[in-house]
Amino acid sequence: MNRARTRILAVVLVFGLGVTAAGLASVGAPAGVVSAGGTDDVTYVERDVTDDTTWSAEDGPYRVAADVTVEEGATLRIEPGTTVQLAEAITIRVEGNLSADGTRAEPIAFTTASEAPDRVRWASIRYEGRSDSHLSLSHATVERAENGLTVSSAAGRVSVADVTVRNVSRNGILVEDTPRTPRLSVERSTFTDVGRRGVAVTPGMGTVSDAAVVSNWSATGKRATHRATFTLGADTTVDALRVAYRGHGGVREVEADSFSTFGLDLNGNGTVDRSLKPLMAGLGNGTGNAYEIRLNRSVTIPADATVVAVYDDAVNPRTYGTYPVEVSLLRNGVEQTAETTLPLDLSSSGDRHRRADRGNAETSRASRFSITGSTFDSLGEQAVFVAADAAHDFRVANNSVTNVGGSAVSLRGRRVESVAVGGNHVASVGRGADGVRIAAQRAADSKLRGNRITDADAGIALFARHRNVDGVRVANNSVTESETGVRVRHVAAYYVQHVSLALADNELSRNDGHGISVVAPSTRLTRVTVRGNDVTRNGDGGVRLEARRLARTTVANNTVSNNDGTGFELVGRQVRHGRVADNRFAENRGHGFSVRTSVVAHNLTVAANRVFDNAGVGLNVANELTHAGRIDLTRNVVTANAYGVRIAGSLGARVHHNTIAHNTYGVGAPVELSGYRPGTGIVVEGGDAGAIFRTGDVDEKLAVLLDDPQVEGELRGRVGDSYTVVLRPGAAGDVWESDDTALTVRSLSEDLPTGITLPKDADRRSRVVVRENDVYGHPHGMMVNVSTLVDVNTTTRLLVNTTRTVVAERNYWGAPDGPTHSSIHPEGTGDRIVTRRGWVDFLPVADAALRSPRYRPAANVSVSPNPARVGERVRVSAAESGDRDGRVASYRFSVADRRENVTSPNLTVSSSPNVTLSFETPGNYTVSVNVTDDAGVENADPATATVVVRPRKMAAATNETRGTSDAPSGVGGANGTATPNATGDADGGLLPSATVFSTFGGLLGLALYGVALVLGAYGTVLTFRSAGVPVSGRTINGFAAAGVAVWVGFGLLGTDGLLAVGAAGGVLWVALVVLLWAVTRQLYD
Repeated sequence: MNRARTRILAVVLVFGLGVTAAGLASVGAPAGVVSAGGTDDVTYVERDVTDDTTWSAEDGPYRVAADVTVEEGATLRIEPGTTVQLAEAITIRVEGNLSADGTRAEPIAFTTASEAPDRVRWASIRYEGRSDSHLSLSHATVERAENGLTVSSAAGRVSVADVTVRNVSRNGILVEDTPRTPRLSVERSTFTDVGRRGVAVTPGMGTVSDAAVVSNWSATGKRATHRATFTLGADTTVDALRVAYRGHGGVREVEADSFSTFGLDLNGNGTVDRSLKPLMAGLGNGTGNAYEIRLNRSVTIPADATVVAVYDDAVNPRTYGTYPVEVSLLRNGVEQTAETTLPLDLSSSGDRHRRADRGNAETSRASRFSITGSTFDSLGEQAVFVAADAAHDFRVANNSVTNVGGSAVSLRGRRVESVAVGGNHVASVGRGADGVRIAAQRAADSKLRGNRITDADAGIALFARHRNVDGVRVANNSVTESETGVRVRHVAAYYVQHVSLALADNELSRNDGHGISVVAPSTRLTRVTVRGNDVTRNGDGGVRLEARRLARTTVANNTVSNNDGTGFELVGRQVRHGRVADNRFAENRGHGFSVRTSVVAHNLTVAANRVFDNAGVGLNVANELTHAGRIDLTRNVVTANAYGVRIAGSLGARVHHNTIAHNTYGVGAPVELSGYRPGTGIVVEGGDAGAIFRTGDVDEKLAVLLDDPQVEGELRGRVGDSYTVVLRPGAAGDVWESDDTALTVRSLSEDLPTGITLPKDADRRSRVVVRENDVYGHPHGMMVNVSTLVDVNTTTRLLVNTTRTVVAERNYWGAPDGPTHSSIHPEGTGDRIVTRRGWVDFLPVADAALRSPRYRPAANVSVSPNPARVGERVRVSAAESGDRDGRVASYRFSVADRRENVTSPNLTVSSSPNVTLSFETPGNYTVSVNVTDDAGVENADPATATVVVRPRKMAAATNETRGTSDAPSGVGGANGTATPNATGDADGGLLPSATVFSTFGGLLGLALYGVALVLGAYGTVLTFRSAGVPVSGRTINGFAAAGVAVWVGFGLLGTDGLLAVGAAGGVLWVALVVLLWAVTRQLYD
């Protein structure tokens, strides 16, 4: 009885405790949260958050089974350690506030249920706050979503810090459906395994406007012709276009033949100016209600161009309304624009030709945000993508980006201004993608600083069109192993538009193309500064600046070396007011520094540069037109190039106070100038495409004699002599206002061809001055090739100074008695001056170097051992080579003749003075070495040594021989010949080396022969004592014969020296036997 009562009481207590716990749980649960029936550890959420609410780890995980809105004025606070599980396609919409701030030890998680299949994706956390709203995520994980965080309101604040976004099918963070951006910060977060973009800031439709799809008739559910149009606000390079109709209307039956029009409207008049149909390589429908046009090559769609596609076989939606059509512009499978939705408006009114109105959408702006200290890895497209009509005042800094399909940082806008992209580390972006890419119409006041980029198409790329580029600074970046280091492209709408930028303190090396490439063929480059950069080992060349006009360009303190093309080149119609100073242009496979103009170079100073060991011209100034532009080359050191200095077309050039020495380029094939041999110090020649001159007092007569209608027409009606005429043979001429680069005309002859005469001293600017330079160490010190008559027109030729084309006084030509000239100074022993056309005045000369002399290094070579055996390792050393004014920087070894018989793992140009060789066949081999000093100057003549290689069995003694390129007089070029040691030793004499007895055959024969010797000696002693001999003479002779036979046998089989040992042993044994026989006969007879 008592036991039954006890059991009943226990049941009642258990039931009561259960009811009490359930009541407490229901009281403590916040609004909208319901406990799961049958699932005690999951709390389901299905209602909106209307009041301040807290989700805690103790009550989690929270499983969100329906879309939830945090309403305006409410705050949802999620405590550390809480897990939020969202069902498929579910969105948490934040109109009020969301604070999900975990800790490093207790992070918050937004994910799906652990039991859910991997294909299940929840939609997003979507911020739609007001001005006093905020969304804060910190120390949280967001995974298995479509978009991790979506921002569609410009009001309030959004903060993301120490968050991991992973396994997301579309974007980590997406800003869309709002014309502005809120105050947004992303810090120290990680984005990995994201299908598209890490952070995409694309308010509105980014840079896309005038977007619409129009049907040619309004019948619902019927076949129709659709016209899709949209305008791009920035240059966009694509190779595919994808159009998706979602679930309304259809394009499943659209084929390549369905397109009547596909191309670009370049001027906004509604007609296609450039057809893209010839580039269509195919069309696929793929999956879904979509088509994709694939092009056979990439095409750049210019800013403000409208893409037009007109296609049959489309199907209208089944009901009237406005339906979304998604458009994607792709390159290498990566989308290049913001997510773009075109409206398909099907109306019962039949308004089938409605065009989108450019003013119907508010200008989109991306600003007031920062993305810093974050990691992006394994993304399908860009890490950071910003696209808006105006993108300004934001920061992308100190992020790490690896393994992304698109560019690491891509900024697009009609205007990109006041942005900072710095301190990012980028490695391995997609094919054709860049490290940092800016595409805009106008770019201004932006800093790209301190980024480290490898394995990109361009490390930093800037594309601008139709507007100016001002105040862009690219500094302290490192770009390696990419296609191009820094790439800038600009297309001007008007020739007065300009690009102004600074490129400073960048390291640009080991790229396949140029280190820096700025190409703006229709633009002015104004106040471009290139300073303090290290541009080395690039494939196409170092730096190339190309524009219609380059003005006030500064090139200073750069190191440009070891590039496979020209080190630094300025290319344009005009180059004016530039300064190139204190640079190092060295060891490039083209020219060191080059200026090329089609019209004029004027007020250009090239000063205090070190230019050496370039395969072309050290300093090259080449103008197509002959003119009086002022070029000043001074205080440069130009050595070891194929040519020293070249002046072409600039009759106002001054070359003074330079050292131009030893430009003979000894290593590799030089880049030759047509008509000139390498090894020329200075080349002076005229332009070959016309001339620039003032009309002076002969304008009327000139107009009569000209056969250029354009110039003749422009000269009519002009008064005065201040006009400048540009004449070109076979091309149209020009008439300018007064220009300082024009030659002055004093008279004009009517004889054919007409001569426009410049008398001697009439215009001092029309003379090239070469003064107070050190020019030596060349086969040709200077070549003058300026014709006295310059062809400028079929009936007009410019007659320049006939008696003194080049003034070359007070130069040092490498000898006290001056240069050699065939007619003026044939007794000179210095560098030769050649006047092919024109004339030169080089007297008086300097009888000593005006600056510290430059010496060639002296080569010295030693070989050990010598003579050597076949196959033996031979050490060749040039360690005793030297340089009087520097140090030996590299050594170039070679073996003359029979190179195929020489084995060497390191026979090459290297910084090591030693090389090891071995020779496969006997003979005499000549080994030579050339050395190059740290200024690129090579020795005059190689140092040589002859290595005597003998067969293995006749190898000579080890000794050391030397050869040198230094003659006792100090003049380089004497060769030393190595001679083997004539005295010989054990290795080189008649007897073989004792080392032969270390072989098996040697030891075995020695043992048998030794037994014979011991037994024979013992028997001899016993014989002399008249005692009995225990071993017979036949046995003793047998041991000796066996030993000899072993030596001979192994010698015949190839063991060096044993054949000779066997022969000598046999002779010795016979001699001993005969001697013993003779002695015993004498004693006993």
